[in-house]
Order: sequence, then C-alpha cells, then structure tokens
Amino acid sequence: MKTVLCVWLVLLGFAPSIRAACPSTTVGQTYPFTDRLPIGCQQSACTFFLGVTKNANDPNYLDFWMEGTATGYTAVGFSAGGLMASSDVIMCGVDATAVGGVGIVDAYNQAGWNSVRDTTQNVCPYSVSFTNGRIVCSFSKLIKTGDTTQDVVLNGTYRLLQVATTTPPTGSGATLAPSYHATTPPISTAVNIVSYLFSPTPAGSSTPASPVGACPSAFGTDAYRFTATLPESCQQSSCDFYLGVRTNKENPQYLDFWMEGNANGYIAVGFSSDGEMPNSDVIMCGVDSTLVSGVGYVDAYNPSYSSVRDSIQNLCPFAASFTNGRIKCSFSRLINTGDTDQDKMLNVSYYLLLAAVNNAPIGSGSTLAPSSHSGQDPRLSAQAVNVALFTGVVASGVEIPKTALTKVHGIMMLISWPLLAVTGIFFAAWMKPALGPPPMPPKWFTIHRVLMLASMFIGAAGFVLIFIANYGTNGKISLDSSGNLAHFLIGFFVMFLHIINPIISAFRRWIFNLLHGSLIGLAVEMLALINCGIGLSLFESNGYSSSPGSYRSLGFYVTYVVLLFLLFVALFSMFTGIAVVTGGEKGLKLGPAVIKPILEYYIGEKKVDPTLFKNATSEIPGTEASVVMNAKETKPATPPPPPSPAIPATKPPKSKDVVLRWIGLTFFLCITIPFILIVIVLVAV
Repeated sequence: MKTVLCVWLVLLGFAPSIRAACPSTTVGQTYPFTDRLPIGCQQSACTFFLGVTKNANDPNYLDFWMEGTATGYTAVGFSAGGLMASSDVIMCGVDATAVGGVGIVDAYNQAGWNSVRDTTQNVCPYSVSFTNGRIVCSFSKLIKTGDTTQDVVLNGTYRLLQVATTTPPTGSGATLAPSYHATTPPISTAVNIVSYLFSPTPAGSSTPASPVGACPSAFGTDAYRFTATLPESCQQSSCDFYLGVRTNKENPQYLDFWMEGNANGYIAVGFSSDGEMPNSDVIMCGVDSTLVSGVGYVDAYNPSYSSVRDSIQNLCPFAASFTNGRIKCSFSRLINTGDTDQDKMLNVSYYLLLAAVNNAPIGSGSTLAPSSHSGQDPRLSAQAVNVALFTGVVASGVEIPKTALTKVHGIMMLISWPLLAVTGIFFAAWMKPALGPPPMPPKWFTIHRVLMLASMFIGAAGFVLIFIANYGTNGKISLDSSGNLAHFLIGFFVMFLHIINPIISAFRRWIFNLLHGSLIGLAVEMLALINCGIGLSLFESNGYSSSPGSYRSLGFYVTYVVLLFLLFVALFSMFTGIAVVTGGEKGLKLGPAVIKPILEYYIGEKKVDPTLFKNATSEIPGTEASVVMNAKETKPATPPPPPSPAIPATKPPKSKDVVLRWIGLTFFLCITIPFILIVIVLVAV
C-alpha cells in the first residue's frame, strides 16, 4: 500500500525529497480542530477553512484539510509571536504543471517577510483540486520533523496566519513557493493544536469547541464608542495623542482600537489597576524600518517600570503608517485573551496610560518592544474606565511631569545629604580646634549651623516633591517592591529625625550633647547615605535614567561613599593617636568628639572640684576651711596691691595639628564636590 502511495505521489509531480514513511489517511474523516473565516461559516462557504486531526495510523503525524476562495494560493502559518517573520508555512498553490492543478509546499518565512521553500519538504500530500476559483488540499505533517532550522515543533503554542490570496505563487513543480502578498493575513489567537487534539475528554462530556478564535476579517467603519486625546478636546488629526475604541461589529468578543500620535519612537496605551506602570498591560505601535508599513505592533506588559514583550502576541493588526513624524495604527484585541499572566481582561475598569515617545523602541520584527521613555511620562486618565462598556470622552487628567519631578527629588536629596549635611558634620567633627573661639560663637559652629539648616530645608522640599510627582495617583507612592518600601520607610524616618535634631537644643546640655551628634546625628547621616544609594538604584532600575541598566550614577556614588569612609577612618585614627600622645585636657580637645567620654576616662587629668569646700565652716576643725578662717581672725588685713598696667588680649596659639585638619578638609572637598556633582549630572540628564 505504501509503495503504491509513493508512486502515486511521484506521478503527481511532488519532489522526491518527501519523507518515504508517510502514513495513509482516512478519507472523509472529521476534523475536531477548525479555523474558519469568517467566524462560524459553513466549511464550503468559508473564504478560508483549516481542519486538523490526529492521523489514525501514526500518532506522530497530524492530518490537515485546507481550502479557500483564492486563485493564487491558500496557506497556513505557525507563528510564535503573531508575525510573519520566523514562521513556519504550508502552502497549497495553483500550479498548472501539477496533477490536480495545485502543488503543496513546505516553506518558512525568513527574518523579513519573504517566504522560502524548505530544503526538505516535510509534508505528505494526499489530494488536491482547483475548481471555480476554490483551492482544496489535504496533507499530513510530522509533529516534530527534526528540521529545527525551517520547521517548528507543532506541539507548541502558535498563532495561525490564514492566507487566501489571488496573487499567484512563484515558480512551479519543484520550485513552487509562496509569493509576496500585499495584504496582511488574518491572525488567530494563540493555540496549541496538539494539546487540544490529544487531551482526553472526560467521560460523559462532549469534545470542547475548537479553541482557536480567528481575528476579525475587517476593522470596520463605525464611530468609536469612546476616545481619549492629548490635549483634551483636540481634533483627531491635530492631537498629540489620539485613541479610539469600539466593539468589533463582526465579533463582539473583540475590541477595535485606532491609535495615532506625534512621535518618532512609538505610541502606546497601558491599562493599569492603580494608575502606576508596574503590573500594567501595554499595547504599542512602534517605528520599525524592517517592516513594509514602517510600524510594528507589540503586545507587552510591565512587570515593573520597564516593558517586556508578551510571549504570546494577542493582537490582530490591520493598518499602520509612519509619515512626517506621526504614527498611525489600527488593530483588534480579544476582551479576554485567556493569557492571565500578561494580558488584562478589558471588561474591568482601568486607568489608561497614554504615551507618545520619541525614544526608539527596542529591537525589530519579532523582537520589537517598548523602550524606556525617560523624560516623556505617559499621561494618566483622570478616571478608571471599563474599556468594553464605556461611552464618551475619557478625561486625560492633570499633566504631572513625574520623571522630571522624580529627578529633581533625587538631585535635592543629593544636595541635602552628601553635599551639605556631610560637610556640616565634617566641620563639627574635625575643624573645632582649627576654627574654635575666639570669637563667639566659633566659626566652625556658624558654618555647621548654616549647612545643616540648608540641608534640612532642601531635604524637606525634596521630600514633599516626590508626593507631588505622584499626584496622578493621589500622591500614592508605589511600594510594590522591597526597594521601594525600604526607600520610603528610611526616607520618612530620616526626614523626621533631621527636623527634630536641632530642636533637641532646647533640652538640658548633656541630653543635647548625647543625642544631637553622637546618636541622632551620626545615625541619621549613615541612614541617609544608604537611602541615597537605594534611591539611585531605583532610579536606574525603574527607567528614569537616560541609560537604564548602566547604573553609572550608582557606581560613582558608591565610589564616593567608600572614599569618604576611608577618609573618616584615617582622620579618626590620626586624631585619636594625637589625643592619646598629647594627654590631659588639651588632648581631650584634639580627639574625636564621638569618643570623648572614653578619652576622658583614659587620658583626662583628675582635678579637685572647688565646690566641695563651698559650704565648709570654722566649726569643723582640721579642715582647710577652718585654717583659713583662723588665719583671717589673727592676721590683719593687708591692702590690695596696686593695679598692674593693662595687657592687650591675644589669641591663644593654634594647636599644632591644625595643618593636618586643613589638609583633611581639602581631601574631603576634593572627594565630595566632584563625585556628587557627577552623580547629580547623571541624574539630571
């Protein structure tokens, strides 16, 4: 039987490279899996029909029946991403040299849009016909052919490209191949045919309906049910961004979208439950010079602040263009795609994120994806709307430049803490002997106070600014990650202590000395430096940086912190040594203030407190006080000596370590100013 079949195939003119072990098929069998255009049509009346079933004689094969109204060819493509590029294709094309007038071709689409005949023809043809402008063919194909270069493994999830065209194929016989078709083929929703066919049906239940949902065949011309525009109330052709949505007339399970805007990179709409980018569903139309239309469609989602292309592209594209800096595109999408991981059900209320971005998208073709839109924030709708039901105009809400304000927040915090606060602490910790009294108050104290007050006011302004940046979500800051949560909590705690720290001066002096510098001051500064690092990390990872993922600003900042730490360790060690060597009261003044209690214990001079004798009386014999009193009783008073001439007041000589302190200040400024300014510039741009 197999020998007769193979001879029959050769007589039909098929290439001898076809697999020799093709199984026989069953005539008149039913096909559990079907794909029809238009949806719900009777097989003989469909413009395109595809039926698939398991081969009854070899479970490694699938049997296909394909027919359509076409004078050129019909074809089905298996695409992982919904694009023609890199898809596997089986074509039945009109060929006057072939028996039956139709040839069956195993082909694939290269990186571009051109179909190429496979080197090895891994199809098993059975029957063909071409009558009254209708092509009919049946064939089998291995689920896994082993040809990883030109065939896909059919036991996977693919979107089906459905072609019925009047364009004649190229070549004939052994050179027959699909030709270029000017119109975009309809695309089905994602489906795993093998999984559907081989899944057992529970006892007592019927076979479930074919899971494939073909894209609507037409976009339609009805008026849009609702629109969203930037700016509001603009005319469609003059809007910076325009979105129109309506229910598809052919299949109400689909929504039609028209999107256009002024952008050299991409336009996009996002669907967000809370008004934030993380966990939002995104549809993008982006400039792609590798495509015929110049614009590619992308179904994406945001796991955080960056967009990722969906593994399954659940869009039905219709028309797109990019002319004079304006992108236009139309497409349809199922209200419920079934992809619960990366797509949102559009019959639920969401805030809309509307974006027109000049930054070029990432990749091209099947890898096209949204890029960072640093400095070009999407506009958030003023209300959450149910896309499947809402009618009217969606207000676009208040325009808040979130990226710009977030950058200003970061810059103000960098000025407040590493630049001003650390400098103020340096003067208080190390410059007292060099800038001490006279006059009063000491110069070091004046500088310290000015710097710390400036730090407090600038930090408070930056603290308020981040809430303004999130005005679109009622000032709500997203705490969806551990980094965001840590940055928020540490920032709140640091700002609170920074404000109350100077107020402590109203308490008793020993409380002020204990808390202001040694405990609160030191702890707040360390937490603030750590929090600035967390903030820079979030700045890079959340897409605010002009070069996200490079972490350049964080790298410079960490280098600064390490150098600052090494400098403080060196100063601490040096002046502790000087204090120990000098000893006494003078040594205490030269040592680090943070360990003054320890230094007092080890090197301080023990003195007699004169208040011990303040209340002594002559009634206590043997005391110094009684001796003095008795002396006063027996000795006559002597006249006071004449006043000596006035000696002009002179400043006490500077301590010998002053030069070292000025050198330390020089090193400190050389580390702080350049590194922090570089970080600020990287944040700003």
